[in-house]
Amino acid sequence: MIRDRSTQQPEDANDYAAAFTPSRKTRLRDCRIKQLLTVLVALSALIFVPISADATLYVIVLDEREIAIASDGKWLTASSEHSTPMSKIQEKVIRLGPRLAVMCDGLTEIDTSRVKIHAADVAKQLNYEHRSDRGSHQSMAVLAGAFGQIMSERLNQLSPEQRKQISLIRQQLATPGQQLLECEFAGRDADNKLKIETVDVFADSSGGQGGYFGYQVDQSVGADSPRLILSGEVTNLKAPFEDNLSPLGSLPSFQQWRSSFQSRRLSPVATAEALVDLAIKYSPQSSADPIGYPIYVYRLGAIGGLTRLRVVSRGHAVPLPH
Repeated sequence: MIRDRSTQQPEDANDYAAAFTPSRKTRLRDCRIKQLLTVLVALSALIFVPISADATLYVIVLDEREIAIASDGKWLTASSEHSTPMSKIQEKVIRLGPRLAVMCDGLTEIDTSRVKIHAADVAKQLNYEHRSDRGSHQSMAVLAGAFGQIMSERLNQLSPEQRKQISLIRQQLATPGQQLLECEFAGRDADNKLKIETVDVFADSSGGQGGYFGYQVDQSVGADSPRLILSGEVTNLKAPFEDNLSPLGSLPSFQQWRSSFQSRRLSPVATAEALVDLAIKYSPQSSADPIGYPIYVYRLGAIGGLTRLRVVSRGHAVPLPH
């Protein structure tokens, strides 16, 4: 709340008494005004709170045999009630069914007076509706497309001022370009193949999809050769693939793992867990939104359902396999 100092009453009691002596009627009127202001301030808080974002890292290893997922355990919630993000420990890979999970990073929760946008809730509701309509044979691609469409439609309902505030908050997040959030749907599809559907929701300044926000979906299908998928705060993990002299790139263990990752069969689960551990250890100390422990590790096989394998505390992660 911004106060106009030119209309403030004197803070000293003697100065206040010297200024004027209010009548009982005036005091009652002032009391009603204060009560009204209190209500207005409370209502104004509903315009845009809370806004939740997260410094999150997901490492996914996909092949035709299994999907391995590792996630950090740090969740940050930012709202107008606090000047800095509040940190808590939270499991962020959400089970949608025995063979499907979703995980999101970026600007994942927005509450306004006009619209409520919670990425996880949208994914859960859509999955429930698709299962009800199509039984157990819903397509992951259809689900991911519907998710992107609904998220962008709800964002496009925001007022110009709310869209501006989203843009300002997005600039504080480690999301690339105009991206607001990214969600990964990981699972075994209706054709029994293991897949990752990546949904990016972004600010669309061109209005190309008829609004201010748009989305795109990218599909990865498990094959004989393993594929590494990184989502969230990935800058630290991307560096060693591009620069051998980076802190991670210069590690002998990373060099040995990278040289053998595509050429021979390594443990996807150990790879995912170890990479998240290294990213946390070598995260820049100046980072305002650090990723952190514990590490949650999951596996989804070509046969069977999604299983949480481990919750890993600091100092207990496996080394990179090589």
